[in-house]
Amino acid sequence: MNNETNDVKPNHHTFPQALRALFTYPEKFRTTFQRTEVTSINFTIHPMVAAATAGQNLSRKLYVLALCSIIAVAGCSAASQSSTQTTAEDPAPIEQSLEETESTSEVDATDSAEELNRLKVEALTTYAEIVYASYVDSADLATKLQDAINEFVANPSPETHQLAKDAWLAAQEPYGQTEAYRFYGGPIDDENGPEGLMNAWPLDEAYIDYVQGAEESGIINNIDAYPTIDVDLLISLNEIGSEKNISTGYHAIEFLLWGQDFSDSGPGERKYTDYVVDGGTALHAERRGQYLSALAELLVDNLNFLVDEWASNQSDNYRAQLLATDPNKALQLVLTGIGVLSRSELAGERMFTAYDNQDREDEHSCFSDNTHRDIVTNALGIRNVYLGTYTRPNGEIVSGPSIANVVEQLAPDLNANMIALSDEIMAQVNNLSIPFEQAIINPNDRTAVLETVFTLQDQGDKIAEIGSLFGLSINTALPD
Repeated sequence: MNNETNDVKPNHHTFPQALRALFTYPEKFRTTFQRTEVTSINFTIHPMVAAATAGQNLSRKLYVLALCSIIAVAGCSAASQSSTQTTAEDPAPIEQSLEETESTSEVDATDSAEELNRLKVEALTTYAEIVYASYVDSADLATKLQDAINEFVANPSPETHQLAKDAWLAAQEPYGQTEAYRFYGGPIDDENGPEGLMNAWPLDEAYIDYVQGAEESGIINNIDAYPTIDVDLLISLNEIGSEKNISTGYHAIEFLLWGQDFSDSGPGERKYTDYVVDGGTALHAERRGQYLSALAELLVDNLNFLVDEWASNQSDNYRAQLLATDPNKALQLVLTGIGVLSRSELAGERMFTAYDNQDREDEHSCFSDNTHRDIVTNALGIRNVYLGTYTRPNGEIVSGPSIANVVEQLAPDLNANMIALSDEIMAQVNNLSIPFEQAIINPNDRTAVLETVFTLQDQGDKIAEIGSLFGLSINTALPD
């Protein structure tokens, strides 16, 4: 017998059928058994196999496979080795077996794809739960802020003034985390969304009330043009004539509570007596109180609208639409939201612009000196979305399957890199110098600000890379 490979024929009558299949379909067998591990084994090569495979340089793994096939198909036993006789058989069973192997592989691949798709749906459901919970918390704390404001307006004093300011600071904690749900046309900032009425900045203080050197400026002091101050008026005047002509939202409330900030070491120092109707320190105290109360009312209404859009007990709200969308398309929206916030809005608009201009007026919360917390909560919001967890103000944790879990299934190293970036960012933002208006000026603190900007940009790029893993294009630039 010629020992050259090319002379080995699949129908040679002296070959056991399984061994013939091994030579006839070597790639398929290699694919099927490539994960088999043989660490050590002692065996004697059957003379017929040794003769037939001389020169083939087969590994011991293939010898084991060949012997197993001989035993299974030919029915040999150790006692009958000398009398074993191979007969020519129809190779159809082997071909059928290979077809079954291929079919099994296809089923396994389909099952894996379906399992991954189920995990994506579960991660999106967790996302919706986190969005809902954080908007509920924002609405609840805004309601407490409204109560504190109404009490302050009715009974202005140092104590009620401070309670209103404390309530504003508390309300910012959950809301700052909800910024991660923006930038993809969801209910917060689609063409009819309330975001511009809620959190627009920077604002021109003189558009609302008096400022240093202009004691009768603003809507509050313009009785002739605006004889009645109410919610509808404030909505109609928002951003009229200039994007800085902001008349509503958290930062309008902030300005009316703290006033302009001229201090290098603390926030604005508006006096509570600006709201004292008889004998106060500023003109039109009653109108100022009406304005502040109207702002709180509008804020609560807008947050309740967002709560409804993300509630699980409705079939026609935004949450239902998102979860009914193709999971990849929905993930593209979610990743866009956190990608834009990380790379462009937080790193760029909220940090680098202030760093570059070295101007406190470019701070996000410049009247209260709360910008450092805005930065922390924004970064935390991104982390919440990726890791699928949110800690409520009462300590309760909302969590579930996450985008991180999905990425881990496909690219563990990429997932580890993303989590490492998030860890680094949280350490950086929690160690920025306070107040932020001084961190952007002091040479010893500016480096830390810039390094945080760079890490946030890297995170935005990593989010875009995660999108590519799913075959998605993620644009991390700010929308027009």
